[in-house]
Amino acid sequence: MNETLTRIALIARREYLQRVRTKTFAITTLVTPAIMLGFMFLPDFFMNMKTGEVKSFVVVSDDSALAQRFQQQLSKSKRRSFDISIDQSTTPAERRKLDAQVRAREIDGYLWLTREAMANSKVDFCAGSTSNFLETEQIRQATTVVAVAYRLQLRGIQNLDTASLLHEVEVRVIRVGGAGASQEAVFSSATLLVLIGYYLSPPFADLLNRLAQFKSEHGLAFVVVAAAFAGAIVPEIFVIVFFQRGRFRKQNLRNLAFTIPTWGIDGILVDLMYRMNAIWFGDVTTVWVVTAKILVDQLGYNPFFAAPAEVLVYEWKNEGFSWKSLRRAFTWKHYRDKIVPTLLATWAVWGPLMAIIYSLPFALQFPLFSIALTFWVLL
Repeated sequence: MNETLTRIALIARREYLQRVRTKTFAITTLVTPAIMLGFMFLPDFFMNMKTGEVKSFVVVSDDSALAQRFQQQLSKSKRRSFDISIDQSTTPAERRKLDAQVRAREIDGYLWLTREAMANSKVDFCAGSTSNFLETEQIRQATTVVAVAYRLQLRGIQNLDTASLLHEVEVRVIRVGGAGASQEAVFSSATLLVLIGYYLSPPFADLLNRLAQFKSEHGLAFVVVAAAFAGAIVPEIFVIVFFQRGRFRKQNLRNLAFTIPTWGIDGILVDLMYRMNAIWFGDVTTVWVVTAKILVDQLGYNPFFAAPAEVLVYEWKNEGFSWKSLRRAFTWKHYRDKIVPTLLATWAVWGPLMAIIYSLPFALQFPLFSIALTFWVLL
């Protein structure tokens, strides 16, 4: 057994070194996902970046000074103009009224900025369209600045708890009504178009078959590089370009040192699961085979390994690689509070996508997964 594993390792190493050194490998691996990303995502991005448009928002707060401070902070934005009005009624009836106004497009959204929300560090931003990530980031930054000032005012200068004062506010973005297409709908629709194109367009099918052949030729090297590129490098570039104004920081390098191996290993495990599914159920596309593969994926691999491992690894990193976070992860309370919400979000997005991915030949499943992974990490 050990001799067999040694031989496999030697062959894998030789194949990796031969393939990864070629210019074709590097160029194709980088350019292909980038082109697919551009076609699928950039049109929606530019549609939401209308210059000169004034956004109308309502700040709901039982503290007028807090609302005015947010209004002043957001008015400093240089990227977009905002028309901010203040509403001091924080009743459930008022919230239903604002939801109705959002659906009717009388306002673009509202921020629930109450004293209770500040105490819990959780502020709800409700809007008709939540796909404009730059706008959401502006709201989050303004809210965090206001929260720090609010905590300073409450506590005074004595006995400052710096860590608590600078703790960021979590802005939960909630899409109200059906105004505009959600990110998940665009995500699923784009993937569905790939499936339709493969079976109905010979030129498009030929392009994907070449990608599948490239993946088959390069094997593990393609899997690791594609997963790391889609799950780690593209999102980090995204952060640098849009949230750091193109300025590279040391933190980006630290992030990549963690995310590249994390997503590389994840890619290997996903590809192994696709292989096992193909062995168990066959590389054929029937209703029963696709259903069986989805059940193994979403009700087996995901809840018992993928989701817990993903949450565990990122919590471990975010808490300074503390072993306490690892011990806490193996409890039912942690699974219920952290893993279950992750599973629900995963099933909502990946459930339909897996039906599409498993409807393609085995050789194309991982390349399409790597493209979908890019959107999933960005979402």
